Amino acid sequence: MTRPAGWSLSNRLVWMTTGLIVTIVLPLAGVCGYLLLSSAGETVDRLLEEELVELDMLVAGRTVDEASLGGAVALLMAGHPEYRFGWTVWDDAEGPVVATAGDADLLARAGLDPRVLDTTVEVSGSVRARTARLQGGQLAGLAVDGSAAMAELRDAAGMSAGLVLAAAVAVILATTLYCRRVTSLLKRVAAQAHWSDGPPDSAALPNEIRPVAEAFDERLRTLRTESKEARVMIAKLAHDLRRPIQNLIGETEVALLVDDEGSSPAATLRSNLEELRSLGDAVDNLVTMCSPSAVVPDVRYERFDLAAEAELRLDRDLSQARRRRVDVEIRARGDTTIVGDREWLLRALRNLTSNAVDFSPEGSRVTVDIGGEADRVVVTVDDAGPGVPEPDRERIFEAFVRGPGSREQRDGYGLGLAIVRAAVEAHHGAVTVGDSEQGGARFRLTIPRRPTDVGRVSDPSEPRRAAR
Repeated sequence: MTRPAGWSLSNRLVWMTTGLIVTIVLPLAGVCGYLLLSSAGETVDRLLEEELVELDMLVAGRTVDEASLGGAVALLMAGHPEYRFGWTVWDDAEGPVVATAGDADLLARAGLDPRVLDTTVEVSGSVRARTARLQGGQLAGLAVDGSAAMAELRDAAGMSAGLVLAAAVAVILATTLYCRRVTSLLKRVAAQAHWSDGPPDSAALPNEIRPVAEAFDERLRTLRTESKEARVMIAKLAHDLRRPIQNLIGETEVALLVDDEGSSPAATLRSNLEELRSLGDAVDNLVTMCSPSAVVPDVRYERFDLAAEAELRLDRDLSQARRRRVDVEIRARGDTTIVGDREWLLRALRNLTSNAVDFSPEGSRVTVDIGGEADRVVVTVDDAGPGVPEPDRERIFEAFVRGPGSREQRDGYGLGLAIVRAAVEAHHGAVTVGDSEQGGARFRLTIPRRPTDVGRVSDPSEPRRAAR
């Protein structure tokens, strides 16, 4: 058998972690690097303004010439050795250059313009220029090259990015190892599902996985128990079916003995007919329980009178009751019209009635009360049999679970009540069992008059299919 394509929990977790890093961590690292480099440019801009203010304070309103500018610039540049400076002084915006200092190449690149005052100009990525008016009326221009400082910041940003990438790779590797560890534990749990004896070794499993292993073990035990019970019930069913078949063969052979004057063919045939009907009911119930619709019946909704249909369909059970000297009384109260599956509900009612007749002693009565209420129909079946013990009142609705023997010591096949519950629950109803006033069991069916999920309601004139 080819295993269907599946997916790997370990691979999915690794890919999810990788995707998280790619979509969140790496972009965040890129944004941080960008902000770091931007802050370097802002530092150069602030340095321009500060140095021009300090120059103005050093010259103190005096006229600046080549010598005085050189002395002031020497003091200013001493405090920032990592930067390159270029200074120019003009008497006015149209006048000639009075003095220069610093890096001549930088001044040539910057192209300072005395007409652009109090505005920082970005010459290149690391070069900024600015012009300001001094207190003495002269104009001073400054160009700053912060490439060395920005290179340090770029190195720091690159190192941070490398650390982020290394951390991301480490996280992915750690996630891969962790996922493999988790999946290995899950494989151990799966291996424990094949155990035949004893619970899983809970001490060897983490707290998160232990409930899963214990649930698997409990489910496995339940399945084994159900399988064992099913095999036992099937064996008993085969034995019970063999007995009436052998009786039929023997009685028929006796009836065929012409010289046996004491035999009564009519009595034999009636006895055989009863056995055949019992076998037919058992086979019908068995086929129904084995059909795909046994767990969730395929409900075909139609409107019909449950009490009227019951009087028509229970003829055979009434005949069986008369042969056993059991009186069956069918009572109808109120409006018993219902929307549901005619065949499923009637089979449930017939199984209950037949079950009550089988368990009733000779000369007793079985009462089938069908009453219509505001939004539901209630069916009550009472008998005078042995009843159902309190501990068994839930189990008897399970397949192949049989109650105490009837007056003929025939235990039944353990299928009828399981079909009753499946049919009633398919109509969103309920079935319960309790004590009857007659001393036996009381089965009570509560069925909504019209279930909430009703789809198409069939016309009663349409052909009906029979429940198997």
